[in-house]
Amino acid sequence: MTRVRTAAGNGVARITLARAEKKNALDSEMVSALRDAVRAAGADPSVRVVLLGADGPDFCAGADLEALAAMLDAGA
Repeated sequence: MTRVRTAAGNGVARITLARAEKKNALDSEMVSALRDAVRAAGADPSVRVVLLGADGPDFCAGADLEALAAMLDAGA
């Protein structure tokens, strides 16, 4: 499942959080994908503007508490 979609054209990079069913809450996979998307946009000399958006009615609920609890329960 793609958690972050990207598109670029005409000097604009669009990064979209794509996890509407979880109110676009951030888990480790989504943070990694978002970091990669921002780095790619920054490395593209044709990109002058980055638009960050989200699917669904909620932009981002913050950290995914279920994913955070699972990481804490996993231990070192």
